Formats: sequence, structure tokens, C-alpha cells
Amino acid sequence: MWIQEEKEEALKSAIKRIVALKKKFPHLIINSNTYLLAIEDYFLRPEKAFHSPRRCYQAYRTVHVTPQGQVTACAGAVDSIRNGDFYDIWDSSKFHNIRKRQLHCRNNCMSLCVIDHSYLDLFRVIVYQAFKK
Repeated sequence: MWIQEEKEEALKSAIKRIVALKKKFPHLIINSNTYLLAIEDYFLRPEKAFHSPRRCYQAYRTVHVTPQGQVTACAGAVDSIRNGDFYDIWDSSKFHNIRKRQLHCRNNCMSLCVIDHSYLDLFRVIVYQAFKK
């Protein structure tokens, strides 16, 4: 998965081109410059790259629905929207348990919880936890 030595320059060049495109068309590339620049460390220097913060809030902020209807979090599949309402899955005890487990994640990853850790997002998570059903 990591970049082969002979491809390192191509990776660095691609990242520079993406950053330049983001400057020219900021509305088309939503990843922050911090995130884009972190890609190089992630692939070329994983031992020195960032590590998860004290807590990972990714499952509170993001969910992925596959073309087959599987609702997944970073920690794996939760359920299928073919089996029920999306909000019910999002607010299910199974998803809450995944979130609690994921809070202690220490993986070195490219998830936005590691790179684009915003205080507004943390506030949203805290409010969500405080006022959930």
C-alpha cells in the first residue's frame, strides 16, 4: 500500500499539483491544505506521521453508505438501509457502541479526525452526546 521508492517524486509532484488546483479552484477540492500536505508524511514517513488524537470522533461526524446500502463507520459495517431507516441506524445502540470503541482508536490514519480536527466539530459531538435520545 505504501509508495515504492521510485514513485516518491511522482507522489510529491501530484500533491503539489492538487494544492495548486485547490488554490485556483477552492470550491472543487474540499480537503484542507493541512490534509493534502499530510498525505506525503502518511505514505513516505508513516513512523513520523501524525497519530490519532486522544479521542477519535470520526464516527460522530462521518458515515459511509455503500452502493449496496451498507452503512459503515471506520470500524466496519453497522447495518443496511435496506433493513431500516438511516436515522434509526445512526442512532442505534450498535452504532453508539462503535462510536464509544472508536473514541479510543490509536491508528495512524488519514481520517479527518486526525488531520482536520475542528473545535466546531468537537462542539457538535459534545452537543450530540449530551442531547441524544
